Amino acid sequence: MAMRGFIGLSLTAMLAGCGVAGQVDDSSQDPTAEGAFKVRCPDPQTDCTVNNGAGVYTEEYGSAGIGQQHYMITHFINNAGGGVSLQVRYFEAATGTWQVTNGAVYYANYRGKHTLTVLSVSESLTTPSWTIYDASTSSNITVTGADILNLEVVLSLDKLYTIDWDVAGSETMKATIQEYNMRWRLTGSSSANQYCFRGDGTKDAVVFQQGMWVNPVTAKVARSSTIEGYVTLSCRYGAIATARLWGYPYRTPYNTFFYDSALQMKRASYCADSEFYTHSGTKIRVWDAAGVQDDPMTPAEIEAYWTPNGATCIGPMRHWGMGFSGSCNGVPLPKCETAAPGKLADAATPPAF
Repeated sequence: MAMRGFIGLSLTAMLAGCGVAGQVDDSSQDPTAEGAFKVRCPDPQTDCTVNNGAGVYTEEYGSAGIGQQHYMITHFINNAGGGVSLQVRYFEAATGTWQVTNGAVYYANYRGKHTLTVLSVSESLTTPSWTIYDASTSSNITVTGADILNLEVVLSLDKLYTIDWDVAGSETMKATIQEYNMRWRLTGSSSANQYCFRGDGTKDAVVFQQGMWVNPVTAKVARSSTIEGYVTLSCRYGAIATARLWGYPYRTPYNTFFYDSALQMKRASYCADSEFYTHSGTKIRVWDAAGVQDDPMTPAEIEAYWTPNGATCIGPMRHWGMGFSGSCNGVPLPKCETAAPGKLADAATPPAF
């Protein structure tokens, strides 16, 4: 049976949200710098408390955040001199903008031992490994896989926050991903809060993926020798984890074209920007030239051929009522039925609406 790409559970799309209609400040030439993924709210009355951008790190209209500032962790960063820092996106109420800042992994608690030094974090096949140092025994401890359920990591942001994980699991489509439900609390408090939520408000788990930096607004991906030490943290139903579940490699030296393109396809972000034209509950058929996905579709059914820069053509859209104009930067996209074939395509699972 052919594999279908699942976007998630059904949800009536709420079109409010800062990441949907905001303007992206792309003034910086550094794709990992603050200006590259800051989004301003288009309307003072718009609800801008949901921290995501456009379905990149969480499911469309889902959320992830810590504390009153709604800190969403995008990446853990292994520092050259040892130790781990983190990059977060948060809402600044005073200016009505999403900002980015760095924090620090302060220390860890593990199996009854406290204030252990965190040396590094890594990931292999979406399985995380934390390396911590126990001064009382002068030894390193590696906490990997489901053993992170015994680990607490204290983060230094505006305050000290403790994150932990209470459920571990896995999921398989064309690839297998490891999933961990993450919680947060003010350090010293016993009251745990859920970190990831799906679009319908139910809990979502986190997934670890190393070796890339993903823009939380446009889903553009950067990779380099420096970024190889970055570990992305995203929610399972966001595009970052879903594209891997569909079977596409995200780390070099593998061909990452299909993964980077699938980030835009999953979000129906035809122009690879902050706009997206899908919602949870949508099913699509997927075909690629790599032989990973092979759902049948005729040229007349193809919604788009996809690249990391968005769609190269447009056909019957999965949600034509969400208002895509058919143009990117004022240039109309050709019809897919007559366009040159691409390497990755999708089609709405009938009936399209």
